[in-house]
Amino acid sequence: MAPMSTRIHFLGVAGYEITWADKRLLIDPFLSESPAAPVQPDELATIDFILVSHAAFDHYGDTAIFGDMRPIAELDRPTIGLLGCAQPVELFAKVPGPGTFLTGEMSPLEAALAAEFLDLKVAVARHYLNPGQPDVLEFLDLVAEKDTTGQRIAIAPGVGAIMTVATTDGGETISVTTE
Repeated sequence: MAPMSTRIHFLGVAGYEITWADKRLLIDPFLSESPAAPVQPDELATIDFILVSHAAFDHYGDTAIFGDMRPIAELDRPTIGLLGCAQPVELFAKVPGPGTFLTGEMSPLEAALAAEFLDLKVAVARHYLNPGQPDVLEFLDLVAEKDTTGQRIAIAPGVGAIMTVATTDGGETISVTTE
């Protein structure tokens, strides 16, 4: 099987631009009002697909950890997972009303367990602006702790970082580089 390379550009919060072959996917684009977006909408190349994943003022359609993740691992064998593990504290003021944000889509533990349930090779943190935020750091630690393969790579890129994930040997060999 020929090597495959996927380019992942972190746009901040939950936003990613993913390119492979001749395709371009934009996930949860929150650009115009983001305090840290590395690009604006009119600066993006033509997008083939847009995925909007959860119900927040900057997205649409919530999810969390669920039992069917284990069959997904067996049937579909995903390699890379973008896992919401935090709440971007820089955006708290944009959501009016009483109360306190407790977590993002999943807690750091739930996101680490999702990486395990899905048997991911690469677990990428999402839903933050600062990779040094405590929930993000906890996610990185928990991914390693819950990893039964001993080979899972956990990443929390900085806003604007571009990662290239290359697979060879039918997905058995993974390499990740960051620009």
